[in-house]
Amino acid sequence: MLMNAKKTLFVVVAAALALFIALPFVNGDREHAGGNNSVFAQSDNTDARTRTISVTGEGEIKVEPDVAYVSIGVQTEAATANEAQTANADAFADLQKMLANYAVDKKDIKTTNFSVQPQYQYGENQKPKIVGYTATHMIEVTYRKLDMLGAMLDDLSKAGANRVNNIRFGTEKQHEYELQALDKAMDNARAKANALAKNAGGSVKGVLNITQNGSSGPPQIYTNITAAAAKSLAAADTTTISSGQLTIQASVSVQFAF
Repeated sequence: MLMNAKKTLFVVVAAALALFIALPFVNGDREHAGGNNSVFAQSDNTDARTRTISVTGEGEIKVEPDVAYVSIGVQTEAATANEAQTANADAFADLQKMLANYAVDKKDIKTTNFSVQPQYQYGENQKPKIVGYTATHMIEVTYRKLDMLGAMLDDLSKAGANRVNNIRFGTEKQHEYELQALDKAMDNARAKANALAKNAGGSVKGVLNITQNGSSGPPQIYTNITAAAAKSLAAADTTTISSGQLTIQASVSVQFAF
């Protein structure tokens, strides 16, 4: 009797266990069948993977310069280093007075080079011989009244400036203009993405990623002027300086979903 009871209990438990395992399949719920096997379940309604478009947008604006950086100075020659330096100091003092006449603030005058160097005479089979000294004092002047720039150069030359290395034009609103160029770059990127998405039978849904590639607005170099040319400035009636325009550029890489 006891043996028969045990057999009966075993059959009942086995049957119940078989029913428990088979029940999810009977109900059509394959997602929960087999315990950990549920990670392999897939829905018939799964959306297609998000498609992406990656483009580069370019933006550019033209702006008027609002500042000039003038590299100008005095170069003197004398028999001794002291005489060359003294003559240079006298000439440079006249230069400073003229800059004051044009209301150039001291903070807008920066020394870029000062040197006193010997001049050598070279002969065949002879050691170099010092025949004099050259003193040079160069400054960079930041000047914002661009309509007065030519007249200022004329007067500085008359005051003793015989070195004008170059004139660079720039803007003190660089960051403001960069933002405007970035706006244009994003508009350009979006237009490209819209065109590509349309051709692929879709439409742009949003931005996934943006990378700023950089922006640029290099100063415009007017010219390099030698000492001889600087002397001619003093003899001229007026010097006309054309600042032209500056180009501010920006570039972005953008990934769109569509």
